[in-house]
Amino acid sequence: MQYDVLRFIQGFSGGFQDFFFLSATRVGEAYLPVAAIIILYWCIDKEFGKTLAYAVLFSMCLNLSVKSIIKAPRPDVSQGIRQYKQYSDFSFPSGHTQSASVTLIAVSAYTGKKYMYAVSAVLICAVALSRMYLGVHFPADVIFGFVFGAAIALFSVFIRRTFLSGFGANRANVCFMINVATLFFVVAAALISGDADALSYCALFAGFALGDFSETKLVRFETAGVSVFKKIVRVLAGAVLILAEYALLTCILRESALSTAVVCFAASCTAFWLYPSAFAQLHLN
Repeated sequence: MQYDVLRFIQGFSGGFQDFFFLSATRVGEAYLPVAAIIILYWCIDKEFGKTLAYAVLFSMCLNLSVKSIIKAPRPDVSQGIRQYKQYSDFSFPSGHTQSASVTLIAVSAYTGKKYMYAVSAVLICAVALSRMYLGVHFPADVIFGFVFGAAIALFSVFIRRTFLSGFGANRANVCFMINVATLFFVVAAALISGDADALSYCALFAGFALGDFSETKLVRFETAGVSVFKKIVRVLAGAVLILAEYALLTCILRESALSTAVVCFAASCTAFWLYPSAFAQLHLN
């Protein structure tokens, strides 16, 4: 049945369709939410950036863990399926669909704009169709990728914007406890799955949790009232700093799952805490 659906979708293949779906699938790549988080957090709406970071990192950790636990194979080309790209990991759930869903639905739910929901629906459908058109996922993979992404996005926005708003001065402490509880959950899932990449994403989440708490308690930088020029400098200088830090640590540390986790933790701490703490010294406030 699932192969029939894939063969039906691929029956409409052609030059333009190839270009369209190869382009559409990029909406689900990891660099899109990462770029959105950085720009939002450093330049536009700090709390919005933190909410999106929580949702995306939570989603990434769970996606890899679930894939390694279930171990569902990718579509088999011997069944008359064309695969435009070979993947070595497992199929269920679709990481691209889940990434697009959690990012776009979190943005839509946070803003509450009807047009954002409409745009998000179109883009998510395009990504989901692209994964099947390219022969790398079954219908069940993209359906559950959407379900998991949407659930995490709505949960994250509720927790960060609605639930935490009732704690007043204790908001930072309660938020930190929620982050730590989430971290324990995703680490447990990663350990059960045995996926080293999932542990690296957990390290990213750990850096975010520490950075979120430290920024709220110690830094408290502002995004409002900052000139466009200074915001551009924030993004460019921050990107160079994190890439340089990544390159330096990668050269120093011996390649291993632990060293990758250390690099991820350091990069996340820098992005959410250490670099924003220097905004005043760099005259970027």
